[in-house]
Amino acid sequence: MSPNSTVGGDLNKKWTILNGVRMLVKSGTGFVNQEVYNEVIATHLHKRLLTDTDYVPYSLHQKESAPTARVRICWAKMRS
Repeated sequence: MSPNSTVGGDLNKKWTILNGVRMLVKSGTGFVNQEVYNEVIATHLHKRLLTDTDYVPYSLHQKESAPTARVRICWAKMRS
């Protein structure tokens, strides 16, 4: 099954492999790409409130002229 069939939402996203690690990359919309920053801020809030296994951490990356949010996908954790 393709991972694209399980990824919903309105943001543009794509799957990529960086340094041998499969990652989901999301981009925001409009001039400020606010959604990307929201993902990263939510990660920091969750880190303070939850255990590491209770949330999916996103990180901020600059791609060309627009920021993106990346999440590392660990298939073993998703199956269990």
